[in-house]
Amino acid sequence: MLEVKVFGGLGNQMFQYAFYRYLLQNNDVMLNISDYLVHRHHQGFELDRVFNLSGSYYNKEESHIAIHANSVIIRLLQKLLRARIAREAEYYEHKEVSFVPDIQFHTDVYFVGFWQDVRYVEPIKADLLKDFSFAKLDKRNADFMNSIADRETVSVHVRRGDYLTSASLGNVCNNEYYSKAIEFIQEHVKNPLFVFFSDDIEWCKENFNHIDAKYVDWNSGGGFLSGYAADDYVQELYYCKQ
Repeated sequence: MLEVKVFGGLGNQMFQYAFYRYLLQNNDVMLNISDYLVHRHHQGFELDRVFNLSGSYYNKEESHIAIHANSVIIRLLQKLLRARIAREAEYYEHKEVSFVPDIQFHTDVYFVGFWQDVRYVEPIKADLLKDFSFAKLDKRNADFMNSIADRETVSVHVRRGDYLTSASLGNVCNNEYYSKAIEFIQEHVKNPLFVFFSDDIEWCKENFNHIDAKYVDWNSGGGFLSGYAADDYVQELYYCKQ
């Protein structure tokens, strides 16, 4: 049995699910979501309620393969010892060489990582587009989608929020970064419409009011998908359309 640890927000969950589907081609695999029993990542575990997934593909219990590294005792020990406590069956993603070839494994393995590599997505693209399909949109979002259906839309995700207050999350992208990206798109896409999604939408309006853009500022706290809402939901819809 192979298990893929799931943690983080919806975007990370989608990549981890893609890695799971990639491994599923030749292996018996399950997602392990026990991490969400310990602490809350953004909106929690969302795959089964955001997308049309059955929920039978994941395990809520502590992995039988690896020590439950998220337990309070294990985390304290790891901090005191300044070392990771793990079994040999745990496989941690290496940033330098993150790609795991599509092979059949003959031992139990517990995979921990983000797995954000296009090579995991390409072989199973059709499956992912089917799996990452939403329930019925509410009227406002459905109307918005219809209003931009005939435009060359470009999704722009601007994350500030916790990135401004936590040095461990890395640097926040500055105006120059977005300006260069927008210029590149304008050079390669005819008459693009930029659609902004952000946890600081007012900052986006103030800094990008010189381009043809729309700002999705109504999906925070209610009413997007059959009663579920988060800015990332619409953002991921644009990702899936590509």
